[in-house]
Amino acid sequence: MTIISLYYLSFFVLFWVNRDNIQKSNVRYGQIILSFVLLFVFFGFRDITVLNDTPHYYAPVREKMARGASLGWFDIDVFSRIELGYQIFENFVAKLFSNPFAIIMVSSLIITLANINFFKKTKNGLFLCLFLMLNFQLILQYSAIRQGLAAAIIYYGFTHYFKGNWKIFIGSVLLATTFHITAIMMLLLLPLSKIHFNKKTIILFIISFFVIARYLIEPIVGIFSTDNQYLGVNEERESIPIASLMFSLLNLWLFYLSRKLSSKYHIEVNNKQWMYSAVCLLISFMDIVFPIIGRVSMYLFPVLVLTFVQVIMAVPERRYRDKTILSVFLVFFAWFITYNLVRPDWYNLYPYSFMNINNIFMDFYY
Repeated sequence: MTIISLYYLSFFVLFWVNRDNIQKSNVRYGQIILSFVLLFVFFGFRDITVLNDTPHYYAPVREKMARGASLGWFDIDVFSRIELGYQIFENFVAKLFSNPFAIIMVSSLIITLANINFFKKTKNGLFLCLFLMLNFQLILQYSAIRQGLAAAIIYYGFTHYFKGNWKIFIGSVLLATTFHITAIMMLLLLPLSKIHFNKKTIILFIISFFVIARYLIEPIVGIFSTDNQYLGVNEERESIPIASLMFSLLNLWLFYLSRKLSSKYHIEVNNKQWMYSAVCLLISFMDIVFPIIGRVSMYLFPVLVLTFVQVIMAVPERRYRDKTILSVFLVFFAWFITYNLVRPDWYNLYPYSFMNINNIFMDFYY
């Protein structure tokens, strides 16, 4: 656990020592390269036992590699619960590589590059963004590979949509949907972007929360589920999901700080970012009512993080800025240590081990 803690801590330390550097190109590129090495080596070369869903992606690639000669590049099973885009991606991995660990390395490479590209333009805030993401959502991306790849595609769409190009955003969402069906819900963001975020909007979101929680949440889960597993698990739950509650409160805190500081120091933020951050909050609190809904926030939490870091780095008072950042650091770091010690089964990040690439695991199935 000490190594995992130091690894997580290193992202904040690297941010802290570089937070006041002038944005010279060599400094910026150095941060990008170092963040790539830290993420890709750690997650791209993890063992099959690290992160919950890794075996579920390892096994089918292993089986496809066993029949690689007869496998077509675009062979698909239209009756499979796995989306067609991911099936094709899996085929390419199986035909281009001979070791099933390739699915871990290739997916980690794509997810790593997508996150760095999305956050790299923040003013010296790249490592802070990654530190906040690593607490839970970035780990989920590496674990749930299909949805992680969908999120990588959505990143590209957001980058262009914030600049006003909605056509690329729609195309990105549709492509992401072929990797994970939940990505289609991002199309609902298009009409929301026309609404100006204000106090009336907050009331609208609160009303929406109660309406969805009372009448719509089970039908929504039913649409995107291939079986009734999630419905059954939720009916049997007798206590509040602590993880969902904590993640929601952390999201709410980041959003509150962003609004407070942007108002106090007159920091301009794209209205789309406010709206999508608010949607992230709505989904997070929905996860308390029906755990699994929060998986959709994988697409939106990065926007909340981007908004917070952009705002906090624009605060002109250094002492107040540093004090706020340190407060956020302490809470996020304490929570990271707590759940990895008390409930390591949430992510199976600890105990950590690197892959033995010479060992082909045959006892993992999907």
